[in-house]
Amino acid sequence: MRYELKNIGLAVLILINVLGVIGFCSESLLSLFKLLTPYTLLFTLLICFMHLPRKLFIVPFILIYTIGYCVEVLGVETGLLFGSYRYGQTLGIQYLNVPLIIGVNWFVIAIGARGCVNRITIKPSLKVLFASLLMVGLDFLIEPVAVKYDFWNWSQNTVPFQNYFMWFLVSIFMQGVLNKKGTLIPFSLGLTIFASQFIFFGVLLLWIG
Repeated sequence: MRYELKNIGLAVLILINVLGVIGFCSESLLSLFKLLTPYTLLFTLLICFMHLPRKLFIVPFILIYTIGYCVEVLGVETGLLFGSYRYGQTLGIQYLNVPLIIGVNWFVIAIGARGCVNRITIKPSLKVLFASLLMVGLDFLIEPVAVKYDFWNWSQNTVPFQNYFMWFLVSIFMQGVLNKKGTLIPFSLGLTIFASQFIFFGVLLLWIG
């Protein structure tokens, strides 16, 4: 029963992202689905903890959330990390000009990437490298869509190379945090998270041209 519930959760996650694509492509539904974006990330976090040994991943979650949120605060305030950018309203409640949900987003992406690469290699250092590259690859899809739908905005309407370089460095650090427990992340969870993200951002990227 618990196994079936987990599988249902994964299916619902994909369905939510498919519905999200429809909502973001519809002028009449767009404002509602933008409002629901933070809750989609919270649901994804819930799915993560349904599939992970919760007690073992509480500390990694806190560390990755803190790292992700703090680098975003530094990035927004200084412009020295990712480049000069500002968050819009789509990701919800902000503190220090950064959405509180952003740390959850970093954690979810880090878990998804690690779950995927667990099938590629057994060597921890290569897992860190491949998962980090996968995270950066996803960001290439995310950036144009994020700007279009007011997730965040770049000061000169172009994404600087340093953004991707910093994403890679931060991703390596986060994957390092996951290193000892990374083998416990199911491939099915990782694949579903990345399939959902690629469906959402990939289709919207095609939609906006």
